[in-house]
Amino acid sequence: MSEWKEYKIGELVTFQRGHDLPRSEMYHGTYPVAGSNSIIGYHNKFTTKGPGVTIGRSGNIGNPQLHKEDFWAHNTTLCKLPQK
Repeated sequence: MSEWKEYKIGELVTFQRGHDLPRSEMYHGTYPVAGSNSIIGYHNKFTTKGPGVTIGRSGNIGNPQLHKEDFWAHNTTLCKLPQK
């Protein structure tokens, strides 16, 4: 019989803060810009190779988002760092 063990999320994965991207600098492209609650636009560059997970850092912090493709992790999110 197995027992459940409790962990804090930081004991299992490492997250980093997303990157600033003012609306005035968001150029139309194919890469989703992941905000704290959902996709907030599309850009012509990405900061994070998919797949990746984001959680809100400001605003809505309760709903993790899975991004299957490359994306821009906005500064309102925390994103999981790629494994080395």
